[in-house]
Amino acid sequence: MVSPVVVPAQAPLFAKVGLGCSVAFIILFELCMVIIRKCTPKDTKTSAIVFLASGVGSIANAMATSPFASYAMWQMLHEEEVSLVMKSPDELIVAAAIACGYFVGDCYQMIRYHEENLSEFGGRANLILMWGHHSLSLVFWPYAVLTHRDGIFVAFYLFTELTNILQNAFHFCNKLGASFTVLLTVGVSWIASFAICRILPMPWFVYQYVKLLFLQDVPSGVTTFDLVVTLLTVPLPFLLNTYWFRMLVKKALRMAKGDVAKKTR
Repeated sequence: MVSPVVVPAQAPLFAKVGLGCSVAFIILFELCMVIIRKCTPKDTKTSAIVFLASGVGSIANAMATSPFASYAMWQMLHEEEVSLVMKSPDELIVAAAIACGYFVGDCYQMIRYHEENLSEFGGRANLILMWGHHSLSLVFWPYAVLTHRDGIFVAFYLFTELTNILQNAFHFCNKLGASFTVLLTVGVSWIASFAICRILPMPWFVYQYVKLLFLQDVPSGVTTFDLVVTLLTVPLPFLLNTYWFRMLVKKALRMAKGDVAKKTR
């Protein structure tokens, strides 16, 4: 006799929010494409329009996701001891569903405007990195939050979407030809938000990762598959954030040196 498939209790909530957000982000992207085309000069490259339109979606995702993720993380940290198995608050389900909906919408535009994305991402390697980021998140975030595995880490990753607001603001200013002073102000604010939201909390979360995997007994119900997923996927955002922060600082230093060079001529 075949055992019945057990559907997680929060799966309907995730599906409803995720599907709705997938459609909403695709519509938002197409609307932004139309509006930006009408508001920019006729010779504006399609790749630049795609970049700006996708940036609006990224900001919308950050603004919608971060509050839910922040509250979910606060609940999880204050209501029980950190563990590999922690009940996912509904707010975490909603945050993950919104983010996954955004990833679906972003995958849609990367497929539709593949060549334009290649141009804006500066080559195939960065585009492949983005595809990997979205694909892994779409597979493992729903699994994690619906099975109550690694939820505290997912909540933290969703919270850090907040930094995408200033990231896209910087790129918008750059694309629209803002002054160096404006670029510097927004850029420094972006780096500061990145450091505060993504880098400073990282040692504590890395400690929890090591403690939960290697220094404590495995909670009942956690399978070998769960442990392998935790082992291989949880560190990836830490590595990416460290890499991106290094690139941010290097770019800021190059910009500052360029400005100094201009003033000394």
